[in-house]
Amino acid sequence: MRLKAITIKTVKLFILSTLFWSLSGVYTIDSGYSNKGYTIAKKDKKKDKKKDSKKKNKKKDKKKDSKKTSKKQPASTEKASAPVTLYGGSVDGIPIQMFLQKNGKELTGFYFYHWARPLILRGEVSDDNTFFLDEYVGTEILNAFDGKIDGNTLSGRYGGYTSFEITEIKQFSGSTKVASDTTYNNLMGEHLLSLHWISWDHYGNVAVVKIGDKVFLYGQQFNYRGDTLVVSGMVTEINESTFTINGLVSTQVRGIADGEKCNREGTLTFSLYPGGEYWRLKEMDNPCDSAADYVDIFFKRPANRYYNENLYILGN
Repeated sequence: MRLKAITIKTVKLFILSTLFWSLSGVYTIDSGYSNKGYTIAKKDKKKDKKKDSKKKNKKKDKKKDSKKTSKKQPASTEKASAPVTLYGGSVDGIPIQMFLQKNGKELTGFYFYHWARPLILRGEVSDDNTFFLDEYVGTEILNAFDGKIDGNTLSGRYGGYTSFEITEIKQFSGSTKVASDTTYNNLMGEHLLSLHWISWDHYGNVAVVKIGDKVFLYGQQFNYRGDTLVVSGMVTEINESTFTINGLVSTQVRGIADGEKCNREGTLTFSLYPGGEYWRLKEMDNPCDSAADYVDIFFKRPANRYYNENLYILGN
């Protein structure tokens, strides 16, 4: 009985002392877990208020500093990817054009011939300037180029036995400025192409591809009489109703400019025609004759040429 009485008294004293100290604000219980279980920490209310006010002032100072530093920091500018070189030539007498980018020893790009879908190229160049380029449709390897780079010329074998030779035409640097995602999405891939002197019934084909941060196009139309249209170059700017290329529009039509080839080169603009079915070359006056040339790139895609970015985009 005596032991019970002592225990009860001890408990009462402990409860009273805890209440007293907690009311006086000297001890508080920290509810956070530690390795030793609950911990008891000594705090002073006045000190806590001072600390809190100091923390608030520090936060305000940090916000002010961040505003100051953000004003001082220059806007970030992304560097354009490596230049892309346009080559022209032939494979076993068949004309081709190739857009090729070199990053260190790595080679990537596209090449075009006749009505064919643009074909992806991936390969490498060695220290002795020998190279290989695998030809892809999507992820499937169809064939390969291998040979040697001699100055501005690439030559060798295609498919192991067919000879080829292509020469540098132009090098493109900088990047394509995209001001309209809608126009960009509508433009990428393949489209019908026409020059009205050749035909509005039998269209040509133009493909728009992307290598890194640069967009390119290549297309052609021809007929049995030998009339031809070639459009080639880098798309430098894409806006809501126009896109601009740095490149070439070449026409050769019987009865115009004595049937000779006529080139427009440099900065050329295609504008969305009212009704939104095609983009038309703004520089329509033939520089070699008094004729007007309606060069149109249609929204409509060739049959069975549905857009798939894996076929038309390399890199970012």
